[in-house]
Amino acid sequence: MGAFTGAEAGSFMGAEIKNARRTIPRALLIAGVLITAGYLAGTIAILIVLPTSRLNGLEGVMQAISSSAARIGWGNLAPTMALLICIANLGAVGAYLAATSRIPFVVGIDRYLPKAFAKVHPKWGTPYVSLIVQALCCVVFVLLGQFGSSVHGTYDLLVSMTVITTFLPYLFMFGALIRLQREPVEAGVVRIAGGKPVAIGLGLLGSVATIAVIVGSMIPDANEPNKALTVAKIIGLNALVVGSGALLYWSGRSGAKRASGKLKLTGVE
Repeated sequence: MGAFTGAEAGSFMGAEIKNARRTIPRALLIAGVLITAGYLAGTIAILIVLPTSRLNGLEGVMQAISSSAARIGWGNLAPTMALLICIANLGAVGAYLAATSRIPFVVGIDRYLPKAFAKVHPKWGTPYVSLIVQALCCVVFVLLGQFGSSVHGTYDLLVSMTVITTFLPYLFMFGALIRLQREPVEAGVVRIAGGKPVAIGLGLLGSVATIAVIVGSMIPDANEPNKALTVAKIIGLNALVVGSGALLYWSGRSGAKRASGKLKLTGVE
């Protein structure tokens, strides 16, 4: 299920996409097929090269590449592939942050976050405040995740945090899918095949699957030496993420109310 996360980011930039209502559904369908095929082919290839007993979540892909390169005598292949994987991940991070930065940017425009989030770069036109805040938050949580853990433990912790913080909004999304079945359909909206019953069923199924993923992400690895600390860090850091968001929301709303009060005092509506 986590393999498909991120595809929804295209809708965050809907205003920048030509004919978004037709383009996005087609793109999601094509992306879904390609992602499924890629994950299946990649997983099968790795399992052919190495048994599961020799694989781990941190180095699985590189383990398979290194083993294959050693077998055919291409010793220089592994470093080259490692560089390409690094570049690909940097590109993925950049693209995802560029898309998700639109959320606090728009929320800042509506004054549900501090108005600084609504600023755009004078030259590039990007929501640079939103991008910088996201980058700084990533650095902070990476450093906090290092406390009392090995590199492998920190990696697992950050994966768990990423999964939980990514999947929490899906609960609202699936809830909105169910709730919107009561509303009339606007012209041009693409309905789920099967209508209201299928949409509600998919919403419930998605909600149950999302809750299962979140709960499963809180379970530490069997090889983790300090499981209690790991669980405490997962819960604590995710609470910090949610709490930070709530604090920013409160700050933005307070600023909006103060600005509204000043306008009323001056007689400007």
